[in-house]
Amino acid sequence: MSETRPRRSTLGAGHMRSLTALLGFVVVGLGAIAAVLTFGGASPESVVEDYLAAETEGDYLRLCELSGGDHRDELLTSQDPAFTDCDDYAEEMERRAEEATKDPGYDASLDRYLDELEPQVEILAVDEQGDEAVVEVEVTYEHSGGEPVSAGQEGDDTRRFAVLTEKIDGSWLVTAPYYQGD
Repeated sequence: MSETRPRRSTLGAGHMRSLTALLGFVVVGLGAIAAVLTFGGASPESVVEDYLAAETEGDYLRLCELSGGDHRDELLTSQDPAFTDCDDYAEEMERRAEEATKDPGYDASLDRYLDELEPQVEILAVDEQGDEAVVEVEVTYEHSGGEPVSAGQEGDDTRRFAVLTEKIDGSWLVTAPYYQGD
């Protein structure tokens, strides 16, 4: 009686190295895409839209991650004590927002009003020059329901302004959210 030996893989060492290298390239490529989507925009317009949405929603982590250059430095260092990163910044800003609701003078109707605001962002123009772009926007804050908090808050509010963005390490980031020019 003869013994049957187990068959070895028909893939040689060269094929396994090629397969491993291909898998590595796929993982690195997906990581790069995720980094762009997580930490910056694929275009000046998209980063401005994401930044303004984060600002309106009170998403402090996203706001910080979409900030770059001196603007991010200012977010992190203008507080006492200074923050080491965006996670610390977001955690503290969220804590402060929660604390504000406990203040005796806090007006909960303002929160309801802000929750009902629906900002509509329109990109008016983009002046892209190399790794810098000025994005002109018009934001209309529409009040979707409920009673206005005060006469000054009735109806829609439209604002026009420019946002300076820069491409930093391959991602577009906001470096001056309300840009006045040089």
